Formats: sequence, structure tokens, C-alpha cells
Amino acid sequence: MAHLIDLQKSEGIMQYHFKEKTLLTQALYAPVKLQDKETDKILYLDDGNRRLAQLGHKVLDLVLSDVWFHAGSDRESVNNIVTTCTSASYLAAVARRHGLDLCVNNCVRQDLDGPSPKTLKLAVTALIGAVWLDSDKDITMVSKLVNTLGITQ
Repeated sequence: MAHLIDLQKSEGIMQYHFKEKTLLTQALYAPVKLQDKETDKILYLDDGNRRLAQLGHKVLDLVLSDVWFHAGSDRESVNNIVTTCTSASYLAAVARRHGLDLCVNNCVRQDLDGPSPKTLKLAVTALIGAVWLDSDKDITMVSKLVNTLGITQ
């Protein structure tokens, strides 16, 4: 692994303190797939934060849709908002802007370049999923995190 997960730093960035630290650890643990280049045989596979990220992506969709609704925007704009704010490049930029890229335990292949945009997207959405679960599904806490990270436009 490239570096150790920094729980305290990530909580400070997020302005959220986890009751269940294992959720935060899981959210910051990037998936790993090591494959033999000659045979394409998978030597090691760990889904890391993918399940938590999938949950977080749906929760982020809900938060963004709620923001859209309260802004009184037209029906077509909700898809543009959700598509833009959930893209890998957008969420990677959010993660880098706040220093979350330094908290993610990315795979060895990414050690020199740092986490990829996809890895950072998974981390951000996994963090949203982790806050959702840790806060007993309190959408207000998730909305606060989304605002803290500046995910909404």
C-alpha cells in the first residue's frame, strides 16, 4: 500500500467525527487488484471501499436532488447537476482540493502518481456512505458533509 490511512486528518477535513471508526477506515481503503502481466491471472483482489461507495453514490444522488428541488430549478437541470457532481474528475478535484487524496490508502501501482480520479471518486462517495451509516441515516449530516466539501455547485 502507498501510505497509511490518516483517520484524524480525514475527520478534520470532513468536520465529522465517526462513532464507528471502521466505517471511516473502510471508506478510505481503495480497491486492489494485482494481476500477473504475462498470464492475466488475478493474484490478489480486494474490493476495498466499492460497496460503501455504491451506497454513498445513491445517497449523494438524493442530496443533490434535494438541493436541486429546493433551488426551484427546472426538471431537466437535475440530471445535469447529478451527472456533473458525481463524475470522477469532479469528485477527484474535490478530494484533492481538501487533501483527502493524502488520506486514501491507494494501491501500489498508484504510489508515484497518487490516487487516480476513479480511486478518489470511490473514496469521496464511500465517505458519504460511511457518514450515512455512522449517523444512523441522518440526511442532514450527509448534507453538511456535501456542503463542507463543496460538492454542490
